[in-house]
Amino acid sequence: MELDVSTALSLHDIRYNTTPNSNGTYNMVRWDTDENITVNDSALEIIKLFAKGKSIGETARILHTPLDEVFNLTQFLIRSAYVRSVGSHKIEDSSTPIHPWLHKVPLHWFSSLVSKPLMIFTFLYMVSGILLGVLITKHIPSYIDFFWTEDLFFISIVGAVVGWGLVLTHESAHFFVAKAVGAESTLRFSSRFFDLVMITDHFHLAVLDKPFRYMVYLSGMYIDMLLAATIYWVFIASWAFSVNLGILGPFLNSIFLSLVVGVVWEFNMYLETDTYNFFSDSLDQDNLYNNTKKYLYNRVRQWRNPLLILLRDLLIRFMFSRKRLSETDDMRLFSPNERKIIHFFSIYYIIGLVVSTILFFTITLPRDIKFIGGSFGLLIVSISLGDAIGFVESLIIIILAIFPNALLINAIINKHRKHGSFV
Repeated sequence: MELDVSTALSLHDIRYNTTPNSNGTYNMVRWDTDENITVNDSALEIIKLFAKGKSIGETARILHTPLDEVFNLTQFLIRSAYVRSVGSHKIEDSSTPIHPWLHKVPLHWFSSLVSKPLMIFTFLYMVSGILLGVLITKHIPSYIDFFWTEDLFFISIVGAVVGWGLVLTHESAHFFVAKAVGAESTLRFSSRFFDLVMITDHFHLAVLDKPFRYMVYLSGMYIDMLLAATIYWVFIASWAFSVNLGILGPFLNSIFLSLVVGVVWEFNMYLETDTYNFFSDSLDQDNLYNNTKKYLYNRVRQWRNPLLILLRDLLIRFMFSRKRLSETDDMRLFSPNERKIIHFFSIYYIIGLVVSTILFFTITLPRDIKFIGGSFGLLIVSISLGDAIGFVESLIIIILAIFPNALLINAIINKHRKHGSFV
């Protein structure tokens, strides 16, 4: 395919961020695919003129840019599948199209979700509800809250339904906020973490300004906290009007605890979840997880105290993956500010692991042990009485209690096989 100064390009639907990145570059996406590229300001000006129908020669003359640079950029855009046709010659398109949900629905249908008045109101509603709720109820959540009735089978079924409902709500928040700020999304099922879960796939976040990307990352946790605040507002109203909630009170406490567990798990950097995406983007560290592991590895391997040698060897053996460490950036080239960022995040990483581990052993594990122990007792009674329905109910309780933990163990084993470390 010959290119000359009279050649004009027809581009696909291309969009870019209006605010440059910290290094002065711009993110650009082809809207009907997930193809992202990064260009500097001079390349962006050339692409803008191409989009207006200017030829290669006209673009070089208008911008006072050497023809070689314009030709080279043209070839790059063709290779990147950003060009629909060159003159009358149509370019064969081998890109994989995306199929976002509700992509034909106008943006203004969603934009009110991130309006300033609504954000201010929901923030005040959330903070005041939680603070007043803590002061009035004086209730300290514990794993006992999950057992809001004596019927273990009923608790298991309702708990599973509520759990999936909370996951759907969390992921839907990511989806709708992404739509509200101008990106595209889909919802799908995945076993990415420790369970079969619903997750949100986002497209074109790179062309959004950072505050909008932060809103997408944190929207799931935000809706979780709004739901927690709503539960507290129910308790506040019942206290203010002397209304006895009956069994609804313990049931709401169980939902509140589920929300708390979900929010705390988001701070577990092992999962690389919403808070990790937020920190990675806000700190301009695309390789933040691996660099943090390398930083901690360099610190741990320097331990010489005899009391710490065994711990050092265990950490190096089970926590640090050789494969992961080989994928890190060269820290010798880091600026002092970048070193401070990695140091800060390493502390955050450790705190997240400790807190989520404490949560597992004080909330999740005792809950599952109580479910399994109680269901085994029901199973034995059902067998002795020949109660087929009780037998089936007991098995369902055991399966619902064991299944997430079995997936947890399987995920840890697979992680070790893939990366050579457990965390």
